[in-house]
Amino acid sequence: MVLVALLFATGLVKYQDWGTSPQAYFMTKAERAQWAEVKGDAEAEQFINKFVASRGTDFASEVDTRVAIADKYLTIGKTKGSESLRGKVIILLGPPTSMSVSDRVETGPHSGTASMYMNASADGGPSMDDMADAARREGLSGKKFRDYTFAYPGFSVTVAADANTGSDGIADRSQAVELEKRFEAAAAAPVVSTRPKQ
Repeated sequence: MVLVALLFATGLVKYQDWGTSPQAYFMTKAERAQWAEVKGDAEAEQFINKFVASRGTDFASEVDTRVAIADKYLTIGKTKGSESLRGKVIILLGPPTSMSVSDRVETGPHSGTASMYMNASADGGPSMDDMADAARREGLSGKKFRDYTFAYPGFSVTVAADANTGSDGIADRSQAVELEKRFEAAAAAPVVSTRPKQ
């Protein structure tokens, strides 16, 4: 109820969600401060048009391409890849030089301190569901996670996603700090097309 009142107080109706959209991922800290001051849809439309134009002619289509990739490969359950931290990584930073995905089951008694890892393979090993069931039988949490490790030149980051809900985050504080720096640098830089040149 408070959120609805706040939205009407700012006058944003048509553009109320734009500030958390994949295009908005590219806002610098200064632009986020400007967006926070926007009052009403007319001001929002002016801000968005200026923002998109300042990013170049291919900005909107490039963001759409990256969103489609994030949604195709990083969606978990009802959480679209483009609406997650793991999606934000590839939308803002572009395609990684390499990416690995591993599944694990948290086996600590609700502490998250111990884990069993399972890499997807055809070796006949236990499935993630089998591991989760075994952990629950032992009185452990049995929570399933999918870890995405994205590698870029001079930097890699692992985003852990709840395999049931799709919510995600970074456990390593130094990686999280470095990622925020890289997000800000990417927001300030021109967006380079990921499409092959013809």
